[in-house]
Amino acid sequence: MARTSTNRQREIESWFHDHEDGEFAVLPAEHPSTVVGDRVVSRTVIYTTKLHCLVQNVEAFSVARPVMMLGRCGLPLPSDLIHLAEFAIDASCHFVGDADPPDVLAFAWLREHVAIGWLGVNDALLNGAQNSENAPTALSMSAAERAAMEVLPVLCPDFRELLGPYCSSVLDRGFKIELETAMMSRRSRLGD
Repeated sequence: MARTSTNRQREIESWFHDHEDGEFAVLPAEHPSTVVGDRVVSRTVIYTTKLHCLVQNVEAFSVARPVMMLGRCGLPLPSDLIHLAEFAIDASCHFVGDADPPDVLAFAWLREHVAIGWLGVNDALLNGAQNSENAPTALSMSAAERAAMEVLPVLCPDFRELLGPYCSSVLDRGFKIELETAMMSRRSRLGD
């Protein structure tokens, strides 16, 4: 039996609430998301769990300018959806985050509501770094993140295609790749 969008959305929300450990963060609605830019003039809207990193590295992503960024750690807020659903007609919407279960599930939750693409850490972003001395450092997953690997295929069935074979294999081994380390690795490879 196929899961409906509403069921998948609720299961993702439940997972965050039941496994809140700092990685699966559920910030209160009183703690609003941060908006950088203007969605009225933006040609690209990016939702990110790592705004501090993205602001400094947005040039690493081949997206149309100007860019509006919406940043929040953990589970997105329903009130964030207005920023992702109402923007210029020719604009595109993307997610940028870590190659880890919390960010993949945050992306899957957003995708249940709006048309959004994955620009987060994946094999394409690493651009061959996995085979070099500049490969980003993989960090150990928390217990909740390791447990989430069992539900990722159900709640985000295409997560392996989003991440690519290398990043997927990192997750399968109980590790994750943070956006910050992917950006440092990228700069190192490019000689910045």
